[in-house]
Amino acid sequence: MKSVKDKLIITAAVGFTAASTMVNPHFTNVLADEVKDPAFVKEDVSKNKTEKEKLEDSVKDAKSNLDEKKAEVEAKKEAVDASKEIVDDLTEQKANQQAALDSKLNYEEELYNNLAQKINDLNKEIANKQAELKEQEAKHEATKKTLDNAKHDFG
Repeated sequence: MKSVKDKLIITAAVGFTAASTMVNPHFTNVLADEVKDPAFVKEDVSKNKTEKEKLEDSVKDAKSNLDEKKAEVEAKKEAVDASKEIVDDLTEQKANQQAALDSKLNYEEELYNNLAQKINDLNKEIANKQAELKEQEAKHEATKKTLDNAKHDFG
């Protein structure tokens, strides 16, 4: 343990150093540089702030955060609006394509129905012609028999 004499010498040296820094401009410049250090200044400022100032800073931070969030929401809203416009355009294009497809389908169906009707009509006509042909063949056969019988009777 140090003696009382050593303690007195150390205390005097510290006191002398403290007093000389207050008077000596060289040491005050060193202290001024330390005060300019942001960490030192921030620490000192935060110690000296009153509750009101702390609350005001808190409100400022909250407002800043709110403004940032509003900007984010606005940007997202604009993106949603742009997406809605794209969806509306695509929906309109799809509706137009569907209408064109329906129109073409109706046209093709009408063409098919007309062709089917013509085929039915032709099948009926073929059936009628075949019936007429059978009838003519039957008449021809009957006439041939009559002619053969007449030749046989006269001959």
